[in-house]
Amino acid sequence: DYLSGRSGRLGLELIHLRRGQAFRHEATEGFCYSTIKVLILTTVLRQAPEAKVDLTTKQRALAERMITRSDNGATETLLAQVGRDEVQRVAGLVGMSRTEIDEGWWGFWRTVPGDLSLMVDAVLSSDRVLDGARRTVARFLMADVVPAQRWGVFAPESRGGGVHVAAKNGWGPLPDGYRLNSTGWVIADDREYVLSILSRSTAGFSHGRRTINEVADICHAAMADGLA
Repeated sequence: DYLSGRSGRLGLELIHLRRGQAFRHEATEGFCYSTIKVLILTTVLRQAPEAKVDLTTKQRALAERMITRSDNGATETLLAQVGRDEVQRVAGLVGMSRTEIDEGWWGFWRTVPGDLSLMVDAVLSSDRVLDGARRTVARFLMADVVPAQRWGVFAPESRGGGVHVAAKNGWGPLPDGYRLNSTGWVIADDREYVLSILSRSTAGFSHGRRTINEVADICHAAMADGLA
């Protein structure tokens, strides 16, 4: 009902982690933009123990810039270090079967909300891809995003009530509309879920940010109230 009064389009997937249930709305394919930096981070964190080495001080600084400030230069450096083939391999370990990783710019790799949710869940709750220490690194970086970029899945923070969010957003203009994407993990005493949103705003960034914020808030209110 809310989206019927907004321009553009929006698709999402919400996974209730404690009940193993999912809700999807028009969860079709779109450009990754900076949400895919979480997969690049996961690849960096996965490679180190496989090579029996620790992350270097420089890699840690690059990872912090990539996630907390969405620094594209840091992303390019880390991607060059790990290689696209390795990112593809880790995507396979995560189960991101509908994410297209090619030789083009990483922001234009394509994905679906469900794959983004798998990606976020992989750095939070499973030893299948990262061990606990490295998942903690990813979680703390995704929780420490700078204030100007705390929209989308971060929106429920404004409700208070002991809600904690670890997320990553991505955005950018295209001729047919501004893309605004958000993926992340939300936890409170009585709920825990992953929410991923891909959207296109035909009325610019501010309009799209309001849309994605209010949709995230609708989802959070539903989870806070408890689902049947």
